[in-house]
Amino acid sequence: MNTFVVGQDSRGRWVAVEIHGRGGGLFRDRQAAFHYACVETGRRPDAVLVSGDRIELRT
Repeated sequence: MNTFVVGQDSRGRWVAVEIHGRGGGLFRDRQAAFHYACVETGRRPDAVLVSGDRIELRT
């Protein structure tokens, strides 16, 4: 089961990243990042975490 973290990177862009680094992306706003993460996790309420810390999308 996938778990995603949603937050902003060091440039202020919104990021959704799977905790094991298997997926993710950059998004226009928080709502878009959160929506992507919810869809990718099958809308499981415990599968999307919002971070107050900076997070980076690994490339």
